[in-house]
Amino acid sequence: MLTIFHWNKIIIVCFVFHICIFFSDKTSADSINVLNIFPQVVEAGNEFTIKIKISNIKTHSFAKLEHHLPDIFTAKEKQTMYSKFLFKDNTVKFIWDKLPDSSEFSISYTIETDSNFIGNHT
Repeated sequence: MLTIFHWNKIIIVCFVFHICIFFSDKTSADSINVLNIFPQVVEAGNEFTIKIKISNIKTHSFAKLEHHLPDIFTAKEKQTMYSKFLFKDNTVKFIWDKLPDSSEFSISYTIETDSNFIGNHT
């Protein structure tokens, strides 16, 4: 879940990250670690980057990461780690046919905010 508060052209971003990660191997997600890095405050009309560090990966099979965003945001590809990046219907998707061979990696994407943003969104 993402809660956004607007005050005087400042957007305060409160992520309770609801990221879905799907694996073709059901035992893969047992001990995976996900760390999210993002700014707490962003001005309306500006961009910011969301970085996701994924570690303790024990499989290198098919995987998909999804993150749903409010309609006031537009996402752009930044660092994909060999995945296919998609942004459609307010959902960011990273899709791997085969995860990278390392047990830890980071992905990131840029968020553009609507300069006409008014009100609170979740």
